[in-house]
Amino acid sequence: MTVFCLLFFAGDPLYEFSLCLLIGIIVGTISSIFISATLPGLLGMKADYFYKKAEEIEALAERP
Repeated sequence: MTVFCLLFFAGDPLYEFSLCLLIGIIVGTISSIFISATLPGLLGMKADYFYKKAEEIEALAERP
């Protein structure tokens, strides 16, 4: 939101800088989402792995 304000209200001297900054934030966010979505599959983790971890955490939480 700050970058949008900088883009629209800062004027000509900072327009190109704020545009590049906004593009970088968008591209970085999208690439992080795609990497984090595919990395567990590339490492061989299946959905059962995460269910087992959740069950282990619940079992530990139930201990007195």
